[in-house]
Amino acid sequence: MREVTIVTDGSCIGNPGPGGWACILRCGNEARELSGSNGETTSNRMELMAAIEGLRALKAPCLVHLVSFCVGTQKLTSVVSAVLLWPSRGHRTSVEFCGSRGHISESLLSRADHE
Repeated sequence: MREVTIVTDGSCIGNPGPGGWACILRCGNEARELSGSNGETTSNRMELMAAIEGLRALKAPCLVHLVSFCVGTQKLTSVVSAVLLWPSRGHRTSVEFCGSRGHISESLLSRADHE
């Protein structure tokens, strides 16, 4: 099974206020960057959106290392249960939650933060 690391970040100016999210999907030497915005949102919503969109971008079953520092693991677990494990799509993807900066390079974290 392929291993994919998804690094996520989201924030907003004010809470609520205009916000944005970004994620980087990395598999071996390949990387894909995704980002989006919302005119009126919260920082938690943007953090969750980054994880949701990263997981939605997966095209095949894989082992995912999901790296996020601002949202609690319980929230991310709920997102994975509701969004990723779609029985109708036949996904059999395993997700590991990483919350320590030691799991990912500082340059990759910085890139997700500024996307």
